[in-house]
Amino acid sequence: MDPSLLHLPSSDKIISSITQCRNPEEKYGLLDKLLSQLVYTDVNQAVKYVEKLKKVNSFSLESKISLSYYWYKALIDNQKYQYKKAYDNFLKAVKLSEEGTNLQVKAALFIDLAGTSINLHKMDEAEFLIEKAKKYLKKNPSPFLNARIISREAFVQLHYANYPKAIEGFLKAEKIIRNLSNNEITHKDLFFLQIIQAGLGNLYEIIGDADKSISAYQNAIELAELSDIKTRLSWLCLFVGKGYLVLSNLESATLFFQKVLNIENDDNAFSRASAYANLGYVHLLQNDFQEAQLLLNKAEELFVNMGERDSENLVSIEIWRAQMAMKSNNLKKAELYLLHAYRMASKSANVKRLSFICKELATFYADNVQFKLAYTYEKLHADLSAKYVEELNQHKIWELEAKYDFERRKQEAELLILQANRLQLKALRAQMNPHFLYNALNSIQNYITSNDMTHAAKYLAKFAKLMRQSLEYSDVEVISLEKEIDFLENYLFINEKLRFADRMSYRIKVKDDIEEDLIGVPAMIVQPYLENAIEHGLRSKKDGLLSVHFLSFNEQCILCIIEDNGVGRDKAMALQRENFKYQHHKSKGTLITEQRLRLLHKSLGAQPAVKIIDLKDPLTGEATGTRVEVLIPIMELDR
Repeated sequence: MDPSLLHLPSSDKIISSITQCRNPEEKYGLLDKLLSQLVYTDVNQAVKYVEKLKKVNSFSLESKISLSYYWYKALIDNQKYQYKKAYDNFLKAVKLSEEGTNLQVKAALFIDLAGTSINLHKMDEAEFLIEKAKKYLKKNPSPFLNARIISREAFVQLHYANYPKAIEGFLKAEKIIRNLSNNEITHKDLFFLQIIQAGLGNLYEIIGDADKSISAYQNAIELAELSDIKTRLSWLCLFVGKGYLVLSNLESATLFFQKVLNIENDDNAFSRASAYANLGYVHLLQNDFQEAQLLLNKAEELFVNMGERDSENLVSIEIWRAQMAMKSNNLKKAELYLLHAYRMASKSANVKRLSFICKELATFYADNVQFKLAYTYEKLHADLSAKYVEELNQHKIWELEAKYDFERRKQEAELLILQANRLQLKALRAQMNPHFLYNALNSIQNYITSNDMTHAAKYLAKFAKLMRQSLEYSDVEVISLEKEIDFLENYLFINEKLRFADRMSYRIKVKDDIEEDLIGVPAMIVQPYLENAIEHGLRSKKDGLLSVHFLSFNEQCILCIIEDNGVGRDKAMALQRENFKYQHHKSKGTLITEQRLRLLHKSLGAQPAVKIIDLKDPLTGEATGTRVEVLIPIMELDR
């Protein structure tokens, strides 16, 4: 890697500036810059300074400071392998980010949370978070955040054993990050480069290509040492050492296991214990039994202190001790070690390991002319081997099913969107009531015949704009909320002035925290509900009022409330039964729109919701109108 990419500000200089700083806003900025480094270069220092962040006293930055505090806490926990704690802190940060947070910041937060979800094997949740981040970035693109998304997707593909797509994703993400300019690169980008190489190392290890696995892990080590991002260094060295063991390169394996033990300020006791154990095995292979025994004892002590009393690692240690005892011709000890390994392995679900131990015991007893015991363990070995083969087949089936389900979910979402588009066209045909069109044109004609050209021109322009919008929006799936509201404004204005001659009025309100020009909604999704309110609630009123309010609901939806002071549903149905002119108005637009909403909500993984509330006078119980609450899914705008 080109070292020029690593010209990043010194943490010592930032710490010095923090000490001298008295301005709360400046201090927050410096702490934020410092923590963005320390999280990856010195976790213990990050723990210290994240608490200083919480103590910054600034009312104007209070929510921003709280968001940063829980976000950095989560990143620190993640680096310390405390994934559950990290997950909980990320959820707190997500909650704080719901209002007024920059879309790129939200995307970055969701990408980080997706990483922890992957570590916790919550793959469905990780996929959901990745899709959310993608939506935010469609509105505010960012190359480095896009690279992080692609790398997260590659890890999901790795989990589902879709290795070609995983490799493609890792390499694509790496290329984007390496193409960032010097002033764009951050410690986090370098960390992502590191985990991309580690992901490739893991993938090649799984498919049995030890040489490529070692090369990828060594690339990650080089990045760690160049950038001083060493929170994963002990793991990386451990994996390289194991790779060299597979290739029987004991000298190189020893070098990397020893590196693990020499790393300073490393809290990862597990990697140290594993390094001691593997070094012990190397000395066993070199027939240096005394040193091997010392190293295995040290590894066992560390594993037991971590609470791993029956772990796979302790089983390996017992097997290696048994091999040493057999080589030293101490058969009694060899038998004890093998039986102890068998008892520990019996408590785990690792059938392959237990089968191996049974084979070792069968061979041991056969060599020592104890054929009855040899037969017993040989039979156990055969049974367990068959079970292991069955497990392998089941795992291959699971991998195929997982790949299929992953692709199926994507295709289903695309199909649901397509079906919603078809319903959109049907809705367009059904939603413009012919009575509305006839009355509007008839009113315009009256202005023309009465020679009132000012009003005729004004209303004709409004009507033409509404018709143009209807035709334009019928060709697109998503429009901005701003355009949707403009369309509704024109529709209601023409109803108020031309159709009802000021016998009805309307108002449209949008909550301040909604960015109308940035939020995408399904095109012309609200108009059928307005038409329904006018036809069934307000048509017979002389002082009709129709209110439309748009409010934030959650990150997936906005809430549209349509409220009228009409006759109510019961009276409207009675009028339909009694009056011929009402019988022919059928709410096809709302029925089709509800189908469309159901499909769109389902494709986005949300619950559909159209709620109708009858409004009544609390004293008399008489109908005072109808309230319709529609959850509208937020969709991506094509820019």
